[in-house]
Amino acid sequence: MNGTKQKREKTSELTSEIASELTSELTNYEQDTHTKTKTAYSGQTNQPFGGKTMLELMKKRKSVLGNENGLTLVELLAVIVILAIIAAIAIPSIGGVINGTKTKAHNSNAVMIIDAARYLTINAKVVPEKATLSDLVTGGYLNSIPQDPANKQSTYEGTNSFVTITNDAMKGYSFSITLVSSGETPHTYYNNISEDLIKKGEDAK
Repeated sequence: MNGTKQKREKTSELTSEIASELTSELTNYEQDTHTKTKTAYSGQTNQPFGGKTMLELMKKRKSVLGNENGLTLVELLAVIVILAIIAAIAIPSIGGVINGTKTKAHNSNAVMIIDAARYLTINAKVVPEKATLSDLVTGGYLNSIPQDPANKQSTYEGTNSFVTITNDAMKGYSFSITLVSSGETPHTYYNNISEDLIKKGEDAK
C-alpha cells in the first residue's frame, strides 16, 4: 500500500512539474516568438520547452506512468482460479435447490389431485377404481390438469396420470397416485404411491 501511495505521489509531483515546465516555457516562447524566425524553429536550432521537445516530455511522463502496471499474469490467473472454485461450489448448490423445488411442487400437485379424487368419492354415485386427471377435470373436481414443474411448457399426461381408489369396508377409501409427464418420452414421477407416503414428502423420481 505504501509503495502504491509513493508511486502516486511521485506521479503527481512529476505531472505538476511537467505542467509547470510546459506553462513556463510556453509563456517564454510566446514572449520571444517575435524574435524567432520560421527557419530557426523548423531547423530545431531553438527548440521550445527549454530545449526539450513535446515528445521528450511525453516520454518522461510515460516512463513514470508505465511503472503503474495493472494485474500481473500471476494475479490474473489467481483471480480466474478463485472464480472457477466459486463457480464449482455454487452451481451444484443452485442445481440442488432447483431440483428440490421441483420435487416439492410434484408433491404438492399429488396431494391436490388426491384431494380432488376424495371429493369424487363423496359426490359420485358410482365410485370408479381409477380416476384419471382428465376425468377429474371433466367432473369439475380439478380446474385444469396441473402444470408439470419439470417442464413448465406442458402439463401432466391426462390419461396415464391417475388416482387409484381402493374401498376397504373397515378403513374406507384409500388413494394412491401415478403421475406421468406428457410428451414423446413420458417420465413417471410417481408410480402408484400411497397417499400416506405422499403426505410424508415422498420424492418424485
